[in-house]
Amino acid sequence: MRCENHRVAQARKTDYVNRMDKFANDGPLTFTLREMQGLIRSARFWAVIASIVAILGLAGPFDSFSTMSLAERTFYWALVVVGSFAAGLFVSMWTTVSTEGAGLAPPLALLMGSLAAALPIAAYNGLVQMVFFGTGFPAEFVEVLPYALVISVIVAFTYRYARDDEPEPPAIAPGGTGVAVPSAVFEKLPQRIGRDVVSVQAQDHYVKVTTPLGSALVLMKLSHAERDLAALDGLRVHRSWWVRKCHVRRLVRTDGKLTVETSDGASIPVGRKYREQVLSLFETA
Repeated sequence: MRCENHRVAQARKTDYVNRMDKFANDGPLTFTLREMQGLIRSARFWAVIASIVAILGLAGPFDSFSTMSLAERTFYWALVVVGSFAAGLFVSMWTTVSTEGAGLAPPLALLMGSLAAALPIAAYNGLVQMVFFGTGFPAEFVEVLPYALVISVIVAFTYRYARDDEPEPPAIAPGGTGVAVPSAVFEKLPQRIGRDVVSVQAQDHYVKVTTPLGSALVLMKLSHAERDLAALDGLRVHRSWWVRKCHVRRLVRTDGKLTVETSDGASIPVGRKYREQVLSLFETA
């Protein structure tokens, strides 16, 4: 199978990857930076930002209309919007992923992240106000903080659950040609772990994608990832697990329960709903 052909080449890279892990890993910081990079590359994101800046520049809220020209207002609000969004998103996402990984329930982790984001947003806006209007930093920080708290919570929950409602992407081109369309999963994976997917595990609002070289978190539903990776010929073995068939090594029975062992040594439980299709895989092997 195709993944067999990749295994030797991937194994040769393992030592190098292990050395690099001291500089980059699949922790919250790496995940956050990767998500932000994907957002920065989005034309739709910049179109929304430009629209917000244009509206604020024309409307001139908070006395900016009477104290600045149109060009000055546009520049001012561009600084406010872009800087606030970048600082808030980074802190919010990093805090959310960290607290979820520590076992906090997803809604509470998201709330913690959005509340934490209000602090850098308020601090950034306090500095901008001080530079443009000569006001005192502590006073502006205190004034902006309540607004930042409300806005960051609304934006964080809207962003998260809007992402969850995205339609499932097709994995194979229409007509059954077998030609794969660009994979949303692969686009979000770091290059260092390769593309030889072994398994995918659901973790709340994320999936953990594992290859022979490591693993990474992707903000996506398991059902979306399963559909997106259909061309790799895998199967669902549990409500929280998808595995690639060519990486399944053996079936283990323990006290009436089934687990499958994959090429990376992982033991993955087999759910009752998926028992028959897993057994059929070994019967036909």
